[in-house]
Amino acid sequence: MKTNSVEMLLQGIPNIEEIKGEPKTLIEAFGFFHARTSLSLCTFVESDKFVSSLPPNAVVVITKPSILVDAPCVIYTDHPRDIFYQMHTAFHTGPPQQSTISKEALVSSDAIISSYGVVIESGAVIEAGAVVKSNVRIGKNTVIRSGAIIGGAGFQMHTYANGETHYIEHRGFVDLGESVEIQQNTCIDKAIFSWEATRIGAFTKIASQVQIAHGSQIGQYNLIASGTNFGGRVEVGERNWFGLNAVVSNGIKIGNNNRINLGSVVTQNIDNDRSVSGNFAIDHEKFISNLKGQVK
Repeated sequence: MKTNSVEMLLQGIPNIEEIKGEPKTLIEAFGFFHARTSLSLCTFVESDKFVSSLPPNAVVVITKPSILVDAPCVIYTDHPRDIFYQMHTAFHTGPPQQSTISKEALVSSDAIISSYGVVIESGAVIEAGAVVKSNVRIGKNTVIRSGAIIGGAGFQMHTYANGETHYIEHRGFVDLGESVEIQQNTCIDKAIFSWEATRIGAFTKIASQVQIAHGSQIGQYNLIASGTNFGGRVEVGERNWFGLNAVVSNGIKIGNNNRINLGSVVTQNIDNDRSVSGNFAIDHEKFISNLKGQVK
């Protein structure tokens, strides 16, 4: 993986008040302070309550002048998030690898496959009209139906101090396990940062018109019905059922063997072996009891 120095990435970026430490510090990755990577990390904090949560591999921290941080390099600015995203945009990850497609995969001539960064393993089926963008691995015997888009950019925007809102570059991956099925017109976004992936576990089956946002981790043997929408960085265990038009908010964690019934809007973590319904989702029996009470 290509490394970039602080001084190189800051070229042309305004509103830096002070750089404390070594400006030649090398960065291997960008990420939020809870990033799950051991790479030399550039991150940011906007409140002193998060300083104690900084990981030991945070070699560059962008923060406000009033916040004390101990790191090899600290960048002080009134707008840490602005500087973080501008440096992320300038970050060079090196040349992409050419795509490789197994001779035992069945790929329609009318599918659109990026020439770079795609791996399609044996037995995979890619139907006509499917789109596979860069930085995607498709596991053995996985099926991508017509109209699905795998590896597109997610909806991550940032409004800068000057009032302008811009798209945040997505540099991560999508990893589809063995025997996954992605049906028509479903979108699975690649992750934002270069070290992370949106993952779908083996034998998970996903119906049409499902949206899975950047960085989400969907485990094995899940069944996901049409219209389900997962926000960014959702974590789902194994053998869950998601009914029609269920919604799971950003960052939610769902365990194993749950039933997320149709139309549920999940805004709180769910452990194991539960059935939930409603907007906002609560235990199904309680939801039915409340509904009966309203009818009376």
